[in-house]
Amino acid sequence: PRGFEGPYFAKIGKVAIELDLKTLLSDAVVIKRVEVVDADVIYETGLGGSNAGRIRETLEAGGGRSRTRSARRFIIDDLRITGVKARVVVRMLESDTVIPVPDLQLQGIGRKSNGATAQEALAGVLLPFTRSIIGAAAGADSRNPLLQAADGVRKSLKGLFGR
Repeated sequence: PRGFEGPYFAKIGKVAIELDLKTLLSDAVVIKRVEVVDADVIYETGLGGSNAGRIRETLEAGGGRSRTRSARRFIIDDLRITGVKARVVVRMLESDTVIPVPDLQLQGIGRKSNGATAQEALAGVLLPFTRSIIGAAAGADSRNPLLQAADGVRKSLKGLFGR
């Protein structure tokens, strides 16, 4: 998105979708299963927030399009995202780290509301997906960009005060 340097947010290796064909002409298309495999993600943060947050805001605002009552609705019974590697870029700290992200499974997307638009479904997936990336970055120990920055500050202060 505008304001971020990465060439993309996600590149996906493979997507498999299983539809309930009987629902193709109904008000809400039921997608039994979506499997996203081997994604490369660039999660970038800066003073203006994150690229994922900006994408989510755009989706929640209608994806740049006006909302209509006739927008196609979807129910996703099972979504699995596996094999993700995230490049976590923290611009303020000049940190750039690649980490594996735990597999994510979500169920019943759009089920309670009798379907979600594509934008609503994507926005709903983006939040837990982003949390998964942040959790993986926080748990990456020595590769954690925030821990690296804190260690750099500690070393600088130690050098300043000779301790």
